[in-house]
This record gives sequence, C-alpha cells and structure tokens, in this order.
Amino acid sequence: MNWHKVVLLFLFFSFSFPQETGSIKVAIWGEVKKPGVYYLSGVPDILELISQAGGPTVDANLSSVTLIEGLSGKKKKVSLKGPMTFLASGDIVVVPAKMSSRIKDILPLVTTLTVTINLALTVWGK
Repeated sequence: MNWHKVVLLFLFFSFSFPQETGSIKVAIWGEVKKPGVYYLSGVPDILELISQAGGPTVDANLSSVTLIEGLSGKKKKVSLKGPMTFLASGDIVVVPAKMSSRIKDILPLVTTLTVTINLALTVWGK
C-alpha cells in the first residue's frame, strides 16, 4: 500500500468518526444564549453543544440549523428531530433567527423612515 493511501485512510478514520477520548473544539453562533467556542469531550452531538451554549433563545429557528464541517468547510442543514449529528473538531453550528424576529428588528427602522418621508413630503410638498 502506498504511503499516500495510508495517510488518506488515517485522515478519514481520524476525522470521520467521533473520538471516544479527549476533547474537541467546536463553535456555535446565532440564536443561543451563550454563543462561542466550546471544548467538548466524549462523542458530542449538536444537541449537547446547544445545551452547553445555554440553550436556544426564544427567537431561535431550530428547524434551520446549519453545520459547517471543520475539515471540508461543507455546509449542511441538520434536523434536530432525526438521527443524531455528531460533531468533529473544528465544526461550526449556526442557529438562525426566526423570520418573525428579523421583521421585529427591522420594523422600527421602517417606521422611522416612513414618518421622515411623510414629514418631508408635507413640509416641502407645499
């Protein structure tokens, strides 16, 4: 067997399956109470990471969680209701906000712009 095949097999088995010992470094961003970088031991999954991060906020959209794989950089949507998704070192989990909370954040700006435009049209329109 060639040395490069051995290296590829080592990388595949080192990063494809959760490790039983040691800790891995993963990050979680978005709508969790304590976003940041975490060191988890054992065989952690996404639910464990969300729990370590203090749980989801009230604005969290748990049906659109994204996993960015640390090794390949691939993005994939994950279901929290299906089979567990295990984490590997370098993975990033993103918990997005619900659409309603995004609208709630933009609404004051839209209101201010509408009032300003209405005032300008009233003053300069005469």
